[in-house]
Amino acid sequence: MRFLYQREIPIIPKTTHIERMKENMDIWEFSLSEEEMSDIGKLDKGKSLFGWW
Repeated sequence: MRFLYQREIPIIPKTTHIERMKENMDIWEFSLSEEEMSDIGKLDKGKSLFGWW
């Protein structure tokens, strides 16, 4: 989620579990470095895992 936030991509988390909601809010407690953002960006293979993209 932090990666998406830093790329200014809207995030719509969905959970009904309070523990996961707390984890989702933790993205405000840190930032990813430029190197980390680049490394994560390289993981994109340009294919959807859902078959419709």
